[in-house]
Amino acid sequence: MNKYMKVGLIALAAVTALSFGFTAIAAAQSTDGVVTDNEGPGQMFVGKLANILGLDEGQVSDAVQLAHQEMREECQQQRLQHALDEGLITDTDAEQIQEWWDNRPEAMQQLGPGGGFGHQMRGGLMR
Repeated sequence: MNKYMKVGLIALAAVTALSFGFTAIAAAQSTDGVVTDNEGPGQMFVGKLANILGLDEGQVSDAVQLAHQEMREECQQQRLQHALDEGLITDTDAEQIQEWWDNRPEAMQQLGPGGGFGHQMRGGLMR
């Protein structure tokens, strides 16, 4: 299997993993929201994928995380562009939002989509 095919499969796997990621995280959590299983479905998926591709599990995990980060950034850009196109925000607003996004506290990433508040918000950029 050539290098480009492996990268393509990793990218495809990352997209698949992300589509099931939130469900897997929810399934691995107890009722108080604390993850109770270190070998949850997401980590099992990464392990199996690494085995199938003949790659180090750490490499695959890093690739999945990188793909997730890139997709999150692309989604943020699309949301800002949509809000600009709809006249919901100005260019200055978009620049300020992007600046905050780039400099947001690292802990925000641990809270999930929308900083953990996305499910409650229905208007604006959180649609």
